[in-house]
Amino acid sequence: MLILLSSGARRRYRDDIVRALAHPKGTELRFRYGKAYVADAVLADRQQGGLAGQEALICHLADQPEGKPALLVPCRFVAVSRTELVGSSLILTLSAGDYVQQLDDASLRALMTDDERALLPNQSSDAAAPPGEFAFPVAAPLTAKHAPDAASGSAFEATAKALRAAGFGADDAMAFYMVRRLVEAGGKPTAAEVAVTTNGGRYALSSGTRYALDVYSYAPEGDIKPSDASTLTIESADSDVKFSSETAAKLDSRYDMNRFRFSTEHRLLALPTGLRLALGVPKTIDGKSVVEERCDITLEVRFAGAKWLTAVRISLIAAGTAGPAIIGAYAAQKGSLGLAVIMITVALATGIGTVLKKS
Repeated sequence: MLILLSSGARRRYRDDIVRALAHPKGTELRFRYGKAYVADAVLADRQQGGLAGQEALICHLADQPEGKPALLVPCRFVAVSRTELVGSSLILTLSAGDYVQQLDDASLRALMTDDERALLPNQSSDAAAPPGEFAFPVAAPLTAKHAPDAASGSAFEATAKALRAAGFGADDAMAFYMVRRLVEAGGKPTAAEVAVTTNGGRYALSSGTRYALDVYSYAPEGDIKPSDASTLTIESADSDVKFSSETAAKLDSRYDMNRFRFSTEHRLLALPTGLRLALGVPKTIDGKSVVEERCDITLEVRFAGAKWLTAVRISLIAAGTAGPAIIGAYAAQKGSLGLAVIMITVALATGIGTVLKKS
């Protein structure tokens, strides 16, 4: 398996950790590394096609005071979906997996060999040639460290606490969040809600059906004050997606569950789109308080078209177009089976073109 480190040297790297915790299981996120930060064994595996499918553990690398070794905070298991080498950068597309349980800096280092520990950076700098590697393989299996309770959120909370204890984001009044589930929400009030699972990194949904996205937010003890609370917002990349709930929630409590409801009208053709979630973090600029969007994730969704509705509309348009023409031809004693077939064919083509144009 791989160890993938994200340092605190830049805000973008810290935000990537929040994103990694926020993604629901099965959805995809990206990590980027300069080749100088990647172990030769990882690059060799990629060249031989051996990286895809490998399990990895994302860890935050936190600087410590007084020259102490940097601290490893295990955050999230992922699987490598695919890789791409662009110029001097290795881009990893990762599928979010389980959260981590009962694994800290000391226990993770204890599972490594001496050679593996020697690869660890001793600080989180993003300088041109930092000591150590930020992506490297380890031999130890970590199956027992997968948390089975992703829905309950306890492992997510424990990771947030460990990050804050390591000084993560100490200057930000920012909560952590996790997408708990996406459910069908249009059934009877007494009916159990049906959770939707991902397929190939995205959600396959039906147009004309109501859905709800449950998002849990959490800030370790003493982290969030009501006066400087973050916000959580949702938006869609397509105006055909309509929200029947508020699209912004104020996170004025240390922990909260927010539900965002959305749907589309019945569609003739499929609609691939995305749902974007983002934290709004309070910030002061020139003495004025503003909210800055950070730590955004996009969930890929695809609303399937209603094939039966498409067929019905095409048939009605064709009947309305060909019917009067055929009746008129026979009334003028110029009708024939061949002419009727031609008229119906042309009418069907007109119906298909009209439906495609409107969709």
